[in-house]
Amino acid sequence: RSSIFRYDPSTDKTVWSVNYPVLPNDLINATYALAVDNGTLIVVSRAQKSDYYADGSTDYSPEYHMAAAFDTADGHELWSKSGLISSDTHLKSDQKPEIATRDGLAFLSIQDNGSLVALDERTGEEKWSLTVEKSRIESGPSIDGTPFYWYYNLIPMATANLLYVREGDSALLAVDPDTGTELWRKTLLTDYEMFEARDTISDAIPVSGGILVITCSWGGVRTLKLWQ
Repeated sequence: RSSIFRYDPSTDKTVWSVNYPVLPNDLINATYALAVDNGTLIVVSRAQKSDYYADGSTDYSPEYHMAAAFDTADGHELWSKSGLISSDTHLKSDQKPEIATRDGLAFLSIQDNGSLVALDERTGEEKWSLTVEKSRIESGPSIDGTPFYWYYNLIPMATANLLYVREGDSALLAVDPDTGTELWRKTLLTDYEMFEARDTISDAIPVSGGILVITCSWGGVRTLKLWQ
């Protein structure tokens, strides 16, 4: 079972604890992201119910993206949302739990559909959503001849004036955090650089003058750039 708790280091005591996420069976392959903004804790998780039940039976269990917000004072739940991860065998996603916060808004993904949503931190109300195109097509066909379509992991990074959104190692977007309007888009790595030259993005870090982009090749060469 998973739980979230608030710990007070000055007293060495747990202030509150809640079970989350709560699913009918044990969880496997669970990953989480947490963020605190003022008095709100936002949690995004990706988890799968175990295929094995106490009575010895088995059943395939789909994966879920889940998000919830809790009041940091006493741990009561403010809202929760969930999205079933697509069972379409021709649609794949690298989406992991990612979250960014700014001025009462939480930016996150709760489905494997290439969408980033902006939610009110206290109510869960959706303010806007940004959906990217399918990022690439697997070069080889599937068994029945249908190609695989992929969405890259969307990574939001909030600053005072901009929301940056990484599409995996492929592209970087600058977005108006209040409206979701795309301001500009820049290629991080081309398909050739990723799949032939085997470059990767080590990190992208917003700073006061813009954003630092760190590229690493499989040969160990690191390149640091500042985009203003």
